[in-house]
Order: sequence, then structure tokens, then C-alpha cells
Amino acid sequence: MPIASLNYLLTSHVWRQDHNGFSHQDPGFIDHMVNKDPHTIRVYLPPDTNSLLAVAQQTLDTRDRINIVAAGKQTSFDWLPIEDAVHHVHRGVSVWDWAGTDTGREPDVVLAAAGDVPTMEVMAAASLLRAYLPKLAVRVVNVVDLMRLLPPGDHPSGLAGQRLRGRVHHRQTCDLRLPRLSVADPPHDLPPRRPRQPARPRLQGGGHHDHPVRHGRPQRHGPLPAGHGCHRPRPGLALTAIAVRQRMNDKRAEHHAYIREHGEDLPEVRNWSWT
Repeated sequence: MPIASLNYLLTSHVWRQDHNGFSHQDPGFIDHMVNKDPHTIRVYLPPDTNSLLAVAQQTLDTRDRINIVAAGKQTSFDWLPIEDAVHHVHRGVSVWDWAGTDTGREPDVVLAAAGDVPTMEVMAAASLLRAYLPKLAVRVVNVVDLMRLLPPGDHPSGLAGQRLRGRVHHRQTCDLRLPRLSVADPPHDLPPRRPRQPARPRLQGGGHHDHPVRHGRPQRHGPLPAGHGCHRPRPGLALTAIAVRQRMNDKRAEHHAYIREHGEDLPEVRNWSWT
């Protein structure tokens, strides 16, 4: 007889572990869960409120499952209208055409994110790349259903490599890498690791305000592009890219000094918004 699913809402995640990183986050929680029965476990990382609502509707309608939903309780951006959010959750993995600059051409870089804070950081990275490297073709990919990254033989929700790659990038040599999930490091490669293979928990800090910066991701958005993904060389951009990298490194150093003096992010980080 079917029974109601267990829906676990994880709201204290390591992306915002300013003061309680040791007491509130288990770095192996998602990793521990994805190693359970694949017919039972689902893991969702909604990027915004509307996606969270769509995930809630989907999970509350299920039976005989354990649904893990990781979503912070802090104010965040709403990237998608509710209709688009419902479609995004149904697909599990989507290309956000409106956020990229690869319209009508093969991307040079694919930025991918799973989760609310990594999505914000990847969107900031896309904005920075548009501003400083406008000739670079950037594609933005968002993952809301983590199990979609697994092969269908390993998980009933998994997508075959060709289908998943078709949603992200057509080059067979391209591997999609998500920014580290922090609460765990389940499958982040394309093709992904097998779910039964233990994943490495991420390094936990001890209440450092700039914990994400130390790992390449500032607290709200990154002076350095935070997305990890596919990339290919673009002739003629090498010298420009060197200058941009230096500028980003300088900005990280400035941010590091500022938060130690003022106890908060730089104004340009704190007040950042998508344009």
C-alpha cells in the first residue's frame, strides 16, 4: 500500500555558514542520501522561490519516496516566473537562454549551478563575463533535480548521456562540472560518477564570513566567475582574459580586506542585482 513520502526541507546549508558551520550543516548529508535506494531518493536544489513552490507541489504529490529539498531561508532573487519554474522542475536540467550570450552559436563556456546560492553566483559570473568578455559565447545551465545527472541505469530519474549532453552542449568531449555543492559532492561530472560510489564531502570552515571566497565563491556573488563548466579556447581573447583575471584577483583581495575591517561584503557585492 503506498504511503505518503517523507519530504525533508534543508534550510541551513553550508553556502551560508557565516557563524554556525560546525553545528548546523552535515557535509555528507546529500551524499549519504544518494547512496540509498535510487527508487526512493530524490534530491532537489531549487534556484528560487517559484522553483521551490514547483518542487513542493511535485514532492507533495509523490508516494513511497524520500524527497530532499535544499533551499535557504534568506531573501533571494526570483529568476523564473512560476510557469517557467514549473517547466524547469519538470525537466530537471534547463538552459537559461535569457542569461547567456550564446544565442545562435556554439558556446565557448558553459556555466552550471545547482542550488540557490550557487545559482546567484553563476548569474553574477555570467554578468561579469558579458561585461568584460563580450565576445565570449556563454551558456547558463541550471540543475534543480540532482538525480537527472545520473545515468538511467543508476537512477530512474536519470538522463542518458546523449540526452543530457544535448540539453547542455553538443561537443562529445565536453564535461559539465557544477560548482561544488558544499553540503556534499554528489555526481557533478558528465558522465557522472555512479551513485553508489562514495563522494567526497567538502571542506567545512568554522564560521568564516568569507568561507565561499576561500573556495572561489564569495558570499553573495563573486568577483571571480564562479561557474565551472565546459570551455573551449577563443582565438584573440587570451590577452584580454589575462587582464580580466588579474582584475578579478585584485577584487578578491580587496573584498578579503574589506570584510575584515567592516564585517560585511563590499557594497558592490552586497547590493548586486541582475541586469
